[in-house]
Amino acid sequence: IPQDKLTDSDVEKLLNGNYAEMEELVFNFYFDGDIKGENFQAGPGFSLNDPVSMAPGDKDILDKWQKSFTVLKQINFLLETCAKMDETNATVKKATGTAYYFRALIYYQMVIRWGGVPIMRERSYNKVPISPEADVWNFIKEDLEKAEKLLPEFSDKLYVSISACDALSAKVYLALKDYDKAAQYADKVISTSTFSLS
Repeated sequence: IPQDKLTDSDVEKLLNGNYAEMEELVFNFYFDGDIKGENFQAGPGFSLNDPVSMAPGDKDILDKWQKSFTVLKQINFLLETCAKMDETNATVKKATGTAYYFRALIYYQMVIRWGGVPIMRERSYNKVPISPEADVWNFIKEDLEKAEKLLPEFSDKLYVSISACDALSAKVYLALKDYDKAAQYADKVISTSTFSLS
């Protein structure tokens, strides 16, 4: 369906598609963390590259880079679509907040691996230069601030909520060594009655 023909009733379908893409991408990023941390052992018939000797041109790294930008293109499509719709519509509001969260999560996963990366605020087929790492962190914080104003309260662990946004914000500020803000956001998650420390 052409983008200009999409209606409010299509937003939920677009959002579900984004969840499906993010599920695969996030799994691969977490799996990558286990490999790089050298705490993952392959079973019979399965082999992994030595994380110490991995080169920038390795297929595994290239796949993550390409997949990140493929999913970002779809998230930006959702954001562009929602921007043309009724922002007071609850589904549009939730989809917009979720898309900002997803974009921040992708950039968080990229910046902790590669530092500076191209910032894609909208879909583009042009060459986009790599932005300095500090700009990427600022972009992540900007998207999380937007997401926090739009996301619903926690209802299900499978869906993005304000609590998920606060948890990612805590990780971002922890990475930036802004311990006061990291604690502030972590406390917001911990203080809800929904979660328990274990």
